Amino acid sequence: TPNELANVPETVTVDEAAKNMKPTGFVVGILRRNFEKYSGSIFQKQSSSASEEMSERERIAFENEREHPDGSTTCVFFPVDTKIPPILIRTSQRESFLGQRIV
Repeated sequence: TPNELANVPETVTVDEAAKNMKPTGFVVGILRRNFEKYSGSIFQKQSSSASEEMSERERIAFENEREHPDGSTTCVFFPVDTKIPPILIRTSQRESFLGQRIV
């Protein structure tokens, strides 16, 4: 109703800490399984380049790839189908997956 909308501000301010936050969560249940197979590859970092020269894939990989103290690595899987978003995978076998097509 118009009375309810009168109390809603036109703009919302977000502080710097909130801008850097990423949505996170845990899987608590699976309502419907998708048995579709996805084909793609693990992104391989090239030599470091300036941020304005980065492609979208390079930017996503740069923001998300990291090594963990237990020796595993979080890497980015890019499906061939561009309708599917990039998937983060934590593995200790990253080097064996590089240059391979994964299904």
